[in-house]
Formats: sequence, C-alpha cells, structure tokens
Amino acid sequence: MQLCWSLQISQLTPHILEMNFPKIWITLVWLCGPLSGIIVQPIVGVWSDRCKSSLGRRRPFILVGSIFMVLSLCFIVNCLDLGYLLGDTIDNTTWSLTFTIIGFWILDISLNTLQGPARALVADIAVQRKQDSANAFFTFWVGLGNVIGYGSSFIDFSEYIPMYATPLCNKTCVNMKVSFYFSSIVIIISCIGTLIFAKEQSLDDDMNLRNRLKKWFCNPNPIVRLAKYIYKLPRTMKVLCIYQFFSWIGWFSFLVYITDWVGESVFRGNPDPQHPAYQLYETGVRFGSFGLAGFSIVSMIFSPFIPRISKRYGSKVLLFIAQVILSLLLLMTFFVKNKYWAIVLISCFGVPYSISNTLPFTLCSTSADDFNKGTYMGILNVFIVVPQLIMSVFNPVIVYVFDGNTVATLVGGSIASLFSSVIVWFVRIPKIRKKKRRNNNTN
Repeated sequence: MQLCWSLQISQLTPHILEMNFPKIWITLVWLCGPLSGIIVQPIVGVWSDRCKSSLGRRRPFILVGSIFMVLSLCFIVNCLDLGYLLGDTIDNTTWSLTFTIIGFWILDISLNTLQGPARALVADIAVQRKQDSANAFFTFWVGLGNVIGYGSSFIDFSEYIPMYATPLCNKTCVNMKVSFYFSSIVIIISCIGTLIFAKEQSLDDDMNLRNRLKKWFCNPNPIVRLAKYIYKLPRTMKVLCIYQFFSWIGWFSFLVYITDWVGESVFRGNPDPQHPAYQLYETGVRFGSFGLAGFSIVSMIFSPFIPRISKRYGSKVLLFIAQVILSLLLLMTFFVKNKYWAIVLISCFGVPYSISNTLPFTLCSTSADDFNKGTYMGILNVFIVVPQLIMSVFNPVIVYVFDGNTVATLVGGSIASLFSSVIVWFVRIPKIRKKKRRNNNTN
C-alpha cells in the first residue's frame, strides 16, 4: 500500500505536468484523494465493522482494494499508449491526460478502500497494552515501502529496460512503467500474505460482538450510523481530529510538492518538456525522490523508538515536538538552494512523519471499543483528507499569486503545522485506558 502511495507522490505529479497540464490546476487533480477519502474510508470502516465474511471483517476489503490497485496501476502506465492509438501527439495529449486522471481516481479509491481496514486490522489483532508497539511496527513497514518506492523513483530504468519506450512514452514514462509494474507484484504478494497469516475472527463466530453491534447499529444505513458516531466522539478523538486537520495541511504540501520544489527551486528546472531547462527539472525530480528515500529510511529507523519515548515523555509532548519540527522544516525550504542540503532537509522530515503515523492511530485505537475500531479509523481519516481537499481547492490561488512558486505552498503548510502544535499543547489528551481482552482471544 505505502509503496504504491510513494510512487504516486513522487512520479505522478511530474508525469501529469509533462503532459502540458497547467501547473496552477495540479492540486485539483489531487482532489480525488480527499474526496474518495471522505466518502470511501468512513463507509468502508462502518461496513468492515459489521462484515460477516468467513475471511473476517477487514480482509475482504483488503482483498478488493488490492485487486483494483493493481488494475489501476497497470492502466495508468499505459495511458499515453492508449492516447496515441486515439490520435494524441506530443503537443496534444488530451486522451492520455483524461485516461491518467481517471486511473488516478480509481487508484485513490482503491487505496482508501484498503487503508482503513488495514489500520483497523492492526488494532484488532494487537492487545490493548501493545497498541503503541503495533502501530510503530506498522509505521516501520510504511517507511520500508516508502524507501523502495522513492528509491526506485531515483533510478533511471530506461537505460536498462528500453523496450517499454513508445512514441509518446519518454524516459520518465518508462521509469514509471517499471516502478508501477514492480509495485503491482509487491501488492499481490503482500495481499496473499495478509490473507494467509493475518488471523482475525469472523463476526459470526463472536456472539458477544454481534449482540453489541445490534445494540449500537440499529439503523442499517451506514451514513446514519457514521453521523451518530461523529456526534458522540469521545474527547480524545475530537482532539485527534482537530490535530490531524492542521497537521495534514503541512504533510499534504510536503508530499505533493517536495519533488517539484527540488526540480524547480533547487535545480532551477522547468516542467515543460519543450523548455531548455526541462532536463534540469527531470534530474531534480529524481534527486528529490532520492531525498524521499532518505526521509523514509529515517522514518523507518526512528519508528521503533516511539513507544519508549512516548511512555517516558507522554504522547502530547511527542506530538507537539513533531509538529514544531515539521513546521521548521517546511519553512527551511525557503532558504535551501543546495542540492545536498535539500537531501538532508527532506530526510529530516522522517522523524515527525513516523510520529504522525504512529501516535494518532494508537490513541484512536485505544479510544475505540472492539466493535467500532474501523469506524473510528474512518472518521480520523476524514480529518486527514479534508485539509487535502481544502488545499486542492485554494492552492491554485496561492500558485497564481506567487507566480508558480511552490515554496509558497510549503511555507503555508509550515504555518498550519505550527498551529496544530499549539492545539496539542493546550488541549489535554486523556491517558490510554486499560481494557481486558475477550477470553476467546487470549491465546
């Protein structure tokens, strides 16, 4: 899942820009992520809480999401070739661009179908006192997926596998084809491994859980049930939702624009394939992907230490520090112009990222009962994707005002991240409460 996401972040934005798509509207393409997240994840969370499949509550959705992820990845990398068959040229890629955006939407819907149940599965399997360790371990694998994804984006596969080149598929397109095909293979293997080894209990086998679900979910409409849960959120969840909202304004600006920042601001390139500085931009994007691999390595290395640090200093302090660091790092993009310092800067984002991918989900899972973890994970995700939606709508204005300068977006993310640190500092986060596991799960 994370391998696919990292490839999407590092390669799709430059790929779409190369098809002469106006940069000022690029964030509107990314609306598919927030919109599908707002609609898909909460509903999938509710459905997975009530799923009676023999595979369990979460794995059916993981299977469906994985299948459509593979199909969408294979579709996206062949959009230029499909467009060429329909009459596209280098100067006019209307069909190719249309197909790519459609594939982009399918990919994001698939990712959102998979992400919530995957997080809920971790919360289901781990005992209460091990939730922080389980989520830290999850973050470790997130980091590993990012390392492979961003690292592969730095490699020029077109030199070794030239047979994928076509009249419209240039070097960047060939690199994306190889990376996306590899990602598809990894997704298939990971999905099979999850289906085989991640043992979860079927809802039909747990009468106590079924009775509680009937009590809490009298109305079969998932939208109504979701609205009731949002209204009755405990204080911890309300704090987390506000925190995630402002935090992910910062993270969205980083994840979407950081490779573009390296290509334009650091390497002084231009995303227009016909521009003399295009080669510099392409080199900068690959260099930025290498920096994102460093960012993922740092995240992967730091994540195992989070439970111990959190227990010593408290979750609130650690979340506060993470947001302050994120804010400062985003602000530093205004000053950094050296490519090696850019690598160091991007790598440092790994520390706050590992915290942001561990503690909020730990607190979410410990706030939820066994019968609503999927729903809570879906609600938390809404407050991750809503800021992305806002950024997608208003960022074209920022880009226009600042004449296409991506640094303005990154600095705006810095301000939002600083505000999220204030929220965490002044709003008390309740301690993780202890709960007994059911006897039939203690083996």
